[in-house]
Amino acid sequence: MDSLTKNRQSNETIEKMVFHVFHCKLSSDDDAVVELKEGWFNVAYFIRLEDHREVALKIAPPSSADVMTYEKGMMRSEVTLMSRAYDLGIPCPCIYGYDDTHQICDADYFFMEKCVGSNFEHVRDSLDEKVRASINHQIGQWTKEWNRDVSTFFGYMHNKELQASSWKDAFFKMVKSVLNDGKKHHVDLGFEYDHIFNIYQKYADVLDEVTQPHFIHWDCWDSNVFVSDGKVTGILDFERGFFGDPLAEALFRMRNQHQLKGYGKLSFTPYEELRMRLYDGYLYLIMIIEDTYRHYPTDDIRQYGYQQLSKWMKDLSMS
Repeated sequence: MDSLTKNRQSNETIEKMVFHVFHCKLSSDDDAVVELKEGWFNVAYFIRLEDHREVALKIAPPSSADVMTYEKGMMRSEVTLMSRAYDLGIPCPCIYGYDDTHQICDADYFFMEKCVGSNFEHVRDSLDEKVRASINHQIGQWTKEWNRDVSTFFGYMHNKELQASSWKDAFFKMVKSVLNDGKKHHVDLGFEYDHIFNIYQKYADVLDEVTQPHFIHWDCWDSNVFVSDGKVTGILDFERGFFGDPLAEALFRMRNQHQLKGYGKLSFTPYEELRMRLYDGYLYLIMIIEDTYRHYPTDDIRQYGYQQLSKWMKDLSMS
């Protein structure tokens, strides 16, 4: 996916990054630097070093880029949270080096281990049904595992303005920030901004049930999972992670029964159902508004967000 925030760099600059972290040069092969196309925000590359090691490189948008409020400090959060997950035994890449000095390029960047296997989204439909079920069960188990980790605050790791001592306060800061990002660029949501926010206020009390800030990946869709021989071998893109309610995880958006079984939660109270609906709305708002900041080549993501937000507003307005 092409995006305005992708901060592509020349091979010459990438070689300087390589030397800074690994103290060696790029491979002389023609394919020593290969851009990966899947990401929507950062630019990423597969890199081959002169000693034949293969690693991945991820570069943040330039410091001058206009990004959404929750995206500020996102690469630092990704490095911190992925390192935290790695220490917990989660199958995710090892971080080899992180540079936030902006001396080589105009943004943060880091090198990490290259994942073994294939992108689950790419190979999912070609896999045997039992293998797919097993992989989804594992995704549920791993999600439960990192959710066991807790913090002393709610909200985003390296974004002080989106942190609070309660989940209700932190989540309302998150919602307000996304709405303010939309107002800044006069994004038409199809509904009045105040009407949307009033929905959140109507159901605010259901958030009080969350009393402990759990480690949330938030973005663990099939496209961020690598698999090999029926096993999950890599989980990526912890950049949107925060500390909050486990029901905000992607598996509770998808409601895949095998993932839910792996997680160990197949039924929900009325308050839990409402909380999940509030998190659905947060995602739909981001999908609509982020396009203004990214300038995607198609409006598929925004249009899907509009469709889902319209259903969401109708359902919750009538509840």
